[in-house]
Amino acid sequence: MNCKHCGAPLKDGSRFCPKCGKPVDEKTQKSQPSSGQNQKDLNQGTDRKQAPKKKKGPVAAILICFMVLLLLLVLAVAGFVGYRVISGGLGSKESQTLSRQDPDEDGEEKQLREEDGDEEPEEETEETTEAETEKETEEETEEETTAPPETSEAADETGIHRYELVVEDCTWNQAYNKAKEAGGYLVHINTQEEYDFLLTQVLGSEEAKNLKIWIGGARAADSYEYHWANEDGTFGEDTLNMGGYAGYWMVNEPSFRDESIGQDEYYMNIFYYSKENRWVWNDVPDDLIGAVSSYQGSIAYIIEFD
Repeated sequence: MNCKHCGAPLKDGSRFCPKCGKPVDEKTQKSQPSSGQNQKDLNQGTDRKQAPKKKKGPVAAILICFMVLLLLLVLAVAGFVGYRVISGGLGSKESQTLSRQDPDEDGEEKQLREEDGDEEPEEETEETTEAETEKETEEETEEETTAPPETSEAADETGIHRYELVVEDCTWNQAYNKAKEAGGYLVHINTQEEYDFLLTQVLGSEEAKNLKIWIGGARAADSYEYHWANEDGTFGEDTLNMGGYAGYWMVNEPSFRDESIGQDEYYMNIFYYSKENRWVWNDVPDDLIGAVSSYQGSIAYIIEFD
């Protein structure tokens, strides 16, 4: 409190003013609250003003509960999606396992029983898969081994091969066997492209024009159709004296028999016919030198290698 005379601050319980010395009126002292009392009342007033803030507590609790529920919902959705993804992956793996089984019903039922029961170790599954793979490989190898070999006719249709011209006096049958011993066969002419290659690359020299050259054509004794003779003694399907082959022959050939020498003709050769200025096909006896001795030293044959 303060002195009502000079306004100087007074201590609690003071009877006289320490500044002006005048007595302090007790009524004034009682009416004026002490500084401590004022501070207490002020604090109480402040507390009373702050007290209503406690009303915000329920709102915050509700908000926290809502956030917790929302988080739990998100976790539940994520867990469900993850479970579906994992289940889908396992289902695909099981489908792949079933697809590798044999298509018979017993095999499918056995596989389903194994999946419903105790699971077998992964090592056994891997061993089973490896065994099946080996079995399939063996079956494929066996099929390849037992598959019928391609005939020389099929191989000839693939195009140009390797050829060798051998100059040697021999019969057609001797030339046929020598070609097989060399790893080939008497030449088969299947296309115009192959024929052109032979005329330019194998028979293109002037020396070749003086030769009588055995090729792989022949006929059976009871037939008038010429065919390519295969290495196994069979004949090919193409008829060489008909269709597109007819233009390769010498005029009036094949004759099947040479009356001038009194011999039947079963085999084919090729030679350069100067009167027509081209290479021509002809049918002749097996022993051509025996029929025409002047041909000695001019016999040859062509080996074809696939």
